[in-house]
Amino acid sequence: MTMKKQYDDDDGRVIASMDVADLRPRRTPRRRVKANELRPSTDVTKREAWHVAYNATLAALFIGGVIMGVIALVVLILTLVW
Repeated sequence: MTMKKQYDDDDGRVIASMDVADLRPRRTPRRRVKANELRPSTDVTKREAWHVAYNATLAALFIGGVIMGVIALVVLILTLVW
């Protein structure tokens, strides 16, 4: 068994504790959750959910296009300047 290295300036105080209060050991069994607890209780139809997903995709594509356009414009301006 090896001995811990002793430092001259170590007074034994804990500066930043790495203990996590809610961390469980890996080999403990997980609590079973019923399927009803996992589903959100919303009154959204499938059609409305598809519309939300479609509009979110369009918004992301628009934002990406704007960013790519700005980058292309900056590159164009910088190539014309130099």
